[in-house]
Amino acid sequence: ATTSQVAVPDQAQAMIRNELARMASEFRWRGLTVNVTGVTSGVYIYEPAAGQALLGALRATFENVLRHSGATTANVEIIYSDTLVTFMVSDEGVGFDIAQVDPSRLGIRDSIIGRMEAAGGSARIWSSPGAGTTVLLGVPVAEVRDPGEPSRHQEADHVE
Repeated sequence: ATTSQVAVPDQAQAMIRNELARMASEFRWRGLTVNVTGVTSGVYIYEPAAGQALLGALRATFENVLRHSGATTANVEIIYSDTLVTFMVSDEGVGFDIAQVDPSRLGIRDSIIGRMEAAGGSARIWSSPGAGTTVLLGVPVAEVRDPGEPSRHQEADHVE
């Protein structure tokens, strides 16, 4: 077999995976369990800047869960499409009313939304008091080298 046929995982993607694992371990020490689901065997290529923005936004999201939500668990589900990889972070904490937060105090605007948009990604946040918080972080995919195995969620939709 020639080397051109061997799938070489993208460095940026490997870095994100390793950093996410490191972050999960760090936050566990601080009292927040981070559960990650939906990891694929596929190879999805992101721009390095988008990968860095994603990691910064994930860290800021976990910090917010730890500091403000009262929850001890954050769930991260990774959802893949040809053009976007979405990291959905949810907690079942106290939640908050986004409209009631003073914009000058809203670190979310800079550390999460601003950071993602500056790198060509997106961030959306849903929360309401008593109902927890969900943060969607979208990273544009520059190239899909290998779509990988579908996550079990997709299979469940196609049961005969």
